[in-house]
Amino acid sequence: LTVVQETLAPTLIEEKRTLELDIPVALSVLADPIYLRQVFSNLLTNALKYSPHGSPLKVWAEQQEKDTLIVHIQDHGAGIPPSAQKHIFERFVRLERDMNSPVRGVGLGLPLCKHLLEAMNGEIWVESTGIAGEGSVFSFCLKIPVAEQKIEDAAEPEFNSAIANY
Repeated sequence: LTVVQETLAPTLIEEKRTLELDIPVALSVLADPIYLRQVFSNLLTNALKYSPHGSPLKVWAEQQEKDTLIVHIQDHGAGIPPSAQKHIFERFVRLERDMNSPVRGVGLGLPLCKHLLEAMNGEIWVESTGIAGEGSVFSFCLKIPVAEQKIEDAAEPEFNSAIANY
């Protein structure tokens, strides 16, 4: 997340934005670090693109049960109508209102996030009323390695890169 935050810093400053982070420092999840960085990058870039300058962004994480971490990314943009929410994770899908807006994209960022998270045994979803200004909360979950699993996985070299610390 630090790399993504550093990459977005110039935009945050230029657009007079704040990025509130509430993620435990010594946190481990079963994830490919490159995939996870791409997911954060896509979701935060979208939050910047689809919400007004000056509006804050918030990222927080919460542990669900003992083996699952849920990460949330909240913006204060136009939101996503409930009827469109199931389609935004499909390739090349963009909301009609965005087709002629200055916001550019081809509709591949969210499907890529979905694909990467599924490859890491995770999920992604969105919550939004679709009311302008209320924005959206994109959430995803990943597994937290349990102590016994960390020891077993450390013996498998190809899996070592799949444990990311954030």
